[in-house]
Amino acid sequence: MRAFNPEGEIAAASAAASRSVQMMLSTGTSLPIEAVVAARGGAVWQQLYPTDDWSVTTGIIRRARDAGCLDIVLTADSRGSRNNETLKRAMLADSRHCTDCHVGNSHDMWRRGPMFAGLDVSRVTTLVPPDLSPAFLDRLRIEVRAGS
Repeated sequence: MRAFNPEGEIAAASAAASRSVQMMLSTGTSLPIEAVVAARGGAVWQQLYPTDDWSVTTGIIRRARDAGCLDIVLTADSRGSRNNETLKRAMLADSRHCTDCHVGNSHDMWRRGPMFAGLDVSRVTTLVPPDLSPAFLDRLRIEVRAGS
């Protein structure tokens, strides 16, 4: 988000609030969810890239829930793909250097990211769970509803 505005997700949250539209916060947000919720003046939807470590995945859900966000949006588009077409197209159109976050499938984006603050990410190797099955979705649904 900071590629478009120095205030990043705070600016997007303020804009969403001014237009009474919903906002979804990326798992890779550059700012804490609590600050984004405050700027929006209400809950946001939290995008969830589930990791291969269940405790980290649930940590993200709990942080969103503690910030007042009960809507979790599961992202499973990266399953089996290491090719980020959107990023590649953006890099062709924008000459700024964006590899601080997006270097060859580097996990530094989330290891340093606010949604992962305070979580032990040492066992996480991917933002894709090993078993994205109906059973995984049921387990995820139970975890999300636990705070309802």
